[in-house]
Amino acid sequence: MRNPFFIAFLIISAFTLFFWYLVASSFFDVSLAKQKTFVTDKCTLFPDGLWQECCIEHDKAYWQGGTAKNRRTADQEFRHCVDNASNKGLSFVMYGAVRIGASPYIVVPWRWGYGWEFGRGYR
Repeated sequence: MRNPFFIAFLIISAFTLFFWYLVASSFFDVSLAKQKTFVTDKCTLFPDGLWQECCIEHDKAYWQGGTAKNRRTADQEFRHCVDNASNKGLSFVMYGAVRIGASPYIVVPWRWGYGWEFGRGYR
């Protein structure tokens, strides 16, 4: 039998994430949003190396914005590029980092490759 505290924690976490998603996705009037000029910091929070060009291409893909499917495709291409430039272990770590830490619903400066303000979710 599962611990009741654990089940309550999961339920509260799910509702909190869902509420956060609703607020973030409706926070901003996208029709007023302007895409910024492309900039890159290469491999955000990760040392640049043989995979640096992969990071730049990934930033370009994010900078364009798009749907959840576009983001997933960009992340998968990024993983394959890093795998080819380095090794499978590093590509797995970097792929996990962009899947977790680069959501458009997280308030971080590198969201959408610095291309859009917070509030421009998937469109």
